[in-house]
Amino acid sequence: MGNKDNQKHDRREFLRTLGRYTILGGLFSIGGFLAINRKMDFSCPAPQDGSPKRLEGICRSCVVFKDCDLPLAEDIKSKNKKIQRELRSPDKT
Repeated sequence: MGNKDNQKHDRREFLRTLGRYTILGGLFSIGGFLAINRKMDFSCPAPQDGSPKRLEGICRSCVVFKDCDLPLAEDIKSKNKKIQRELRSPDKT
């Protein structure tokens, strides 16, 4: 009798373990699929509604800011260069 109970317990543990690993494998497969098929969008995320105060922060944190040739980005770059020159040059007061 003890042998049958032991077999049931082993079978039950096997099925639980099999289920856990099947679910875990499925989750990894879905995660891998989503990571591989993730679309990388390197276009400008800034809305072009003409509100420069709001867009300056978006442009500065943009991944294509360095190579961007939009007028707003060019304006921000020139402002940054002007500020950098002012910081580097000693005050003549």
